[in-house]
Amino acid sequence: MLTFIKTEFLKLKHSKIFLLTVLGALSIPSLLYIGLLTGEHATFQGILDYCATYACSLFYIIIFTIIIAYLFGREYTEHTLKTILTTPLSKTKLLIGKYLMFFIWAFIITTITFTAR
Repeated sequence: MLTFIKTEFLKLKHSKIFLLTVLGALSIPSLLYIGLLTGEHATFQGILDYCATYACSLFYIIIFTIIIAYLFGREYTEHTLKTILTTPLSKTKLLIGKYLMFFIWAFIITTITFTAR
């Protein structure tokens, strides 16, 4: 199982979608900062509330859906699904490994978004 997660990290490391999602995660704080510079008199608490309720929530639904579709669809498009299913790794462990990879990726994106402010 740990080997499977390591291989998922290696595949993620060499893909462009990880960079795109990190840049997407940085877009929300950047847009909020630009909005603050335009002269709107917003407090820090107001910006935090806006980001937490609207921008991040809607943005994360879209980004996380793309990530899940990518993690599962990549095996089919790269023709590695048949190879993975013939390994002694059970389908349950395969799904758990994919979801663990998703949660790690989502944690990284969430951390980047909230520390970039």
